[in-house]
Amino acid sequence: MNEGAEQKGIQRILVVDDNATVRELMRDIFRPLGYQVTEAATGREALSRIEGEERIDLALVDLHLPGISGKELLLAIKRARPDLPALIISGSSKSEREEASELLDLAEDFLEKPLDIENVIEKAQGILKRSSH
Repeated sequence: MNEGAEQKGIQRILVVDDNATVRELMRDIFRPLGYQVTEAATGREALSRIEGEERIDLALVDLHLPGISGKELLLAIKRARPDLPALIISGSSKSEREEASELLDLAEDFLEKPLDIENVIEKAQGILKRSSH
């Protein structure tokens, strides 16, 4: 873990998506804004980071992951780190929107693909500001 980052109060975002392009986009959005971005391609990888020593301030979780589903990951996050806020990333189909809205007791909100960058930044920064107080 980077102790210097923690001392300076730099917030860390975990991006969980099996699509490397989405992970890269999130990294490119948040790093220039001063956030550290950690990536995971699977739910199992994300869970090991969350349960490990790594400090994470916000998780962005895709609903459709290989192995552990986004829903299973969100449930595991709430068990392991009930204070860790999450944003769901879902597709734009009606069934995916319905699934995401049913999971809002496990997450702060959801983001719909294709992602609107301004919306992503606004929602993430709002959650991070609330959770840092």
